[in-house]
Amino acid sequence: MSRPLLMLIGLFIVACWLLPAGTVSAFELNDFEITAWRCDSLDFSDFSYAVDRDNTGNGQETYFLEITDGAGNILLHQENLKPVGAANTPEANTLVFDQPAADNELTFVWISREGNDFDEQLVFTETVTVDCETEATARASITPTVTLTPTDAPPTVTPTATRTARPTETNAPTETDVPTETFTPTITSEATATRTPRPTRTATDVTTATEATPTIMPPTASSTPTEEPPTATATSLAEPTTIPSMCEVAGNIVVSKNEASDIAAADALDVVFVLGTNNGLADELAKIQARAPQIFNMLDAASSDWRAAIVLYTPGTSGSSLLLDFRSERRDLQASLSGIVTVNRTGQPVDVLEAVAHALQLPWRPSARKAIVMVSDGFNTDFALDSPYSPIDIIQAASDAGNVHIFSILSRNDANARQNYVTMADATDGEVISTPSVGLYGDTFLRLMTHVTGPWVEAGQQAQISSLEGILALRTVPSLNGNIIGNVRRGDVVSVLSGPMLICDSNAREAERQLSWWQIETDTGLIGWIPGRVNNEPQMVLYDEEHALSSEVCQMTTIGTVNIRRRPTTLAERVSVRAGGNQTLAASAQYGNPAVEWEHWWQLIEGYWVRADTVLEEEACISLPYAELP
Repeated sequence: MSRPLLMLIGLFIVACWLLPAGTVSAFELNDFEITAWRCDSLDFSDFSYAVDRDNTGNGQETYFLEITDGAGNILLHQENLKPVGAANTPEANTLVFDQPAADNELTFVWISREGNDFDEQLVFTETVTVDCETEATARASITPTVTLTPTDAPPTVTPTATRTARPTETNAPTETDVPTETFTPTITSEATATRTPRPTRTATDVTTATEATPTIMPPTASSTPTEEPPTATATSLAEPTTIPSMCEVAGNIVVSKNEASDIAAADALDVVFVLGTNNGLADELAKIQARAPQIFNMLDAASSDWRAAIVLYTPGTSGSSLLLDFRSERRDLQASLSGIVTVNRTGQPVDVLEAVAHALQLPWRPSARKAIVMVSDGFNTDFALDSPYSPIDIIQAASDAGNVHIFSILSRNDANARQNYVTMADATDGEVISTPSVGLYGDTFLRLMTHVTGPWVEAGQQAQISSLEGILALRTVPSLNGNIIGNVRRGDVVSVLSGPMLICDSNAREAERQLSWWQIETDTGLIGWIPGRVNNEPQMVLYDEEHALSSEVCQMTTIGTVNIRRRPTTLAERVSVRAGGNQTLAASAQYGNPAVEWEHWWQLIEGYWVRADTVLEEEACISLPYAELP
């Protein structure tokens, strides 16, 4: 045997002896199986996994899941980050895509990223063929009542400073979150943040829109609630009817009038829960059912005279139904919640607007504070093309019914669908929350209920300006076309003279520009109008001397599209989005490690946070105080 061959054999033996001596780190996935494929979702089995690759260099492993179709469409993209050594055992569940497939070939990949001397690892992949093209053709005619074109990304600008590699906060109006053990979907975008020149600071609220003609849908009479326990049969909504609106002409502006005498009594509270019953919401409904005692405790704490009702809506042509009319018996309400059964959506549209219209036709008490709590998966197909209602109809009907506030909690993040929910929230002083995961859904729902049951701004009270820009235009009339007579600033304490007043018809007639307006007086005696909410952001909040907003703010501008979150973590709910760069924000505090930008956050106001690597701040911002989190 030749000497070279002997040397090769020797080296091979040494290599084989050395190989077991080192530990090969790898993402460990056990028993994961896709049990059913559909064009808009999939089912998976119970499984377990453990992470063992520090591919970030900071003791964590980053990986992602992605589902695509044969046409190259990304149906779902989920970014994840876990500490090395973490193990999870998710249970069998359904994973709903962010958009349905337009091609028959579907592919699922699970990949641990390259980094820190680790190569990319393909953890799992599967490709199947499903008949989706037929469904895609049928869906082509289904569009929301109001279709908004997503804002284009701003042109790339050379950054002023070189950044180190880091996890990227989503710079698109989509969600980027670390999943919980429930293995629920989130949305992400890999857009790269770039620095842009600082814009000139001006007072902003929203842009002026164009005129359109409203269709008014006021409530009709409804049956009187009884004390009998609920039955299994739900009542369907009758054909939509029209009665005269409360709008009156004031100059060239038509407004919905709500005088100070119409302000709700402090204690009475009416709440309608509008719940979707499609199977994509099965886990969310289970979380609500489990927290029913806490929900009713919150209602008890908020009011000694509360009532609640339940309206259900289903996919397809069934429409909405009244499960339970207004009542305060916890036994009836809890039994009704527990008995809700979900049905398969199978890509069918639902008519969310018809369900809200149904709720608005219930017998609300004139003297009560009024709220609708909408539970939806937030798909574009939530708004049926053939619905007899538009968002403008709902907005006007909510005003006509006595200022019903519309709150929504969404499980998904379709930008067009979300805008319709924000439209209704802005015009009714409500709120929209996009929950980050099913695992956190119960707690998120309870947080939303604190806003439903908490004290609201009313005429005769003091409020504080809370604009996220730090400055807000004060106008002569309740309209975006009104002349600006001055500015109010973050932290200013003002007196609320009247409102809310809804613009029914003006040059700002576009649905997403329907705002609820309030007349205020400043400490210098200047009287004017401001909107209550814009883009799901409060422009003023009830004044609380013990928890007053700081007037000391520091300016910053957005680099690109920015997610604004409830808490300083990407696990938190997204409460607002600033689409595009060069938008002004004002911070009042900070949190985290300023030496690592993706671990550093700026607090705008309480419950509104942006991550430091998504904005360009003034140098003085670093001196802002650090916030203490509960």
